[in-house]
Amino acid sequence: MINDLIKSNPELVNKSIVALLGLCGDGKLKNGNECSYEFRQFLTNIPILKIKIFIQECLETNFPDSGYVLQDLINEIGRRLGFLVEFGLYQGNKNEIGNDGLWIDQNNSFVIEVKTTDVYRISTDKIDNYRIKLINKGKINSENSYNLIVVGRQDTGDLEAQIRGSIHAWKTRIISVDSLWKLLSTKEKLDDPQVIKLITQCLQPFEYTKLDRLIDLVFSTSQDLSNNSSDLLETELNADEETLEKNEKKFTPLSFHQEVVFKLEDLTKNKYNKVSKSLFESEDKNNGELVIVSKEYRTKNSRIFWYAFHPHQEKSLENYKTAHVVLACGSNELIYRVPFSIFKTLLNNMNTTESEDRKYWHVKISINTDSKAFILQPLSGNNVEISNYLME
Repeated sequence: MINDLIKSNPELVNKSIVALLGLCGDGKLKNGNECSYEFRQFLTNIPILKIKIFIQECLETNFPDSGYVLQDLINEIGRRLGFLVEFGLYQGNKNEIGNDGLWIDQNNSFVIEVKTTDVYRISTDKIDNYRIKLINKGKINSENSYNLIVVGRQDTGDLEAQIRGSIHAWKTRIISVDSLWKLLSTKEKLDDPQVIKLITQCLQPFEYTKLDRLIDLVFSTSQDLSNNSSDLLETELNADEETLEKNEKKFTPLSFHQEVVFKLEDLTKNKYNKVSKSLFESEDKNNGELVIVSKEYRTKNSRIFWYAFHPHQEKSLENYKTAHVVLACGSNELIYRVPFSIFKTLLNNMNTTESEDRKYWHVKISINTDSKAFILQPLSGNNVEISNYLME
């Protein structure tokens, strides 16, 4: 399978989408075939910048199945935005509903239609008919279901006018592929479920006479982006810690996340899907892994790593039968995977930062000259060794 090939040769992911598709099954996307299954699995954990590159390839290069590839990429964005995604058909038939995708969350459902261009007139009646059929089958409800047309270009004036003049105006919205990707990019920088909920609500039709809802979104997102956890921790070093020297070794947290996921899959024999920036879950949704990353700091006698752990992360991990906090320490060669049941008991003896709109625990790991690792417990003084949780 393509994921196994990429694990052994990570540089493969830098190939063109056409070359990568050729590594999936027989290289031809058809409804329900092995190629479609492998290709969709491949998309589940690639970096979001790769999603953007692949989308551009689909829009700028006329290769076989480019429209089908774009359809899968758009549905993968929906999954990463937090929706339960049902992939649509590549080619419709008389016996099945022809929507390109279906995105469902706790409150709303979106019937997805993907178009590379709006040059050709789109039948809004036909698209809404998909929604009606899904309602009749009991898959979605009438009140909170909408049509979302994803278009490969930003100049959609003609299509907008067509929708405004139709009877489906209050059930149909348009978004460009670029804007949809920007929505995902913003979500990837965040981990707060409340902010993510506000972001995904952008897709839902609502009138703009009262602007409070838009202002809430802009304010909440800017607050979360300006309060990056690692920056907060670095500015809160106390007097005893100011002598620390930051290790200047460069690393990319998102690449760490992917490499850690590969290690987890080898270790547990599970396949993991990305839920948010740092949360991954097994395909059966029983196992949750929170992957958090720290730069390395040095003192004379130890190496120090700082992390921020948030209440909403605690709440997310509580939803899994088995959960771990995976602490990457400066490189992908030094990773500790601590059972959440144990990690949670240590929170009471960690320092916290609290303000009107946020709270987080300061998780601090110290590794001494004997390579023994401890989670520090400053409020009790009884540091807890975690050396036996090192991921080999």
